[in-house]
Amino acid sequence: MANKKLLPELEAYFSSDGKHTIHVKCGQETPLEVRKQAIADGMNIYRFVIKELGTKAEMWDKAMNGKKEEKTEQKDCKHELYKIFQVKKEGPNKGRHFKSCTTCRAFVGWVD
Repeated sequence: MANKKLLPELEAYFSSDGKHTIHVKCGQETPLEVRKQAIADGMNIYRFVIKELGTKAEMWDKAMNGKKEEKTEQKDCKHELYKIFQVKKEGPNKGRHFKSCTTCRAFVGWVD
């Protein structure tokens, strides 16, 4: 019986500031190719979760700024009803007013 070289145990955590964490674990006898695939699968799951649920910072931003849902990135809004909002987030646009569609929440433009 040949001596089989064991790889160290592998643990990988993919985390968005602690809110959504994907944990990948491989034992010592897990072949290298299986380990590589496990890491790749973990990263793909992590990217999907972040895309669908967002990061902890994005979730807090919605809660702290009173947003109930994420704005869409729809640029060609054809709706006719808009609401005026004021930027509350720290940055160069803080205090500026902007129009947002009440139907699809698309950014329509600045009100300057």
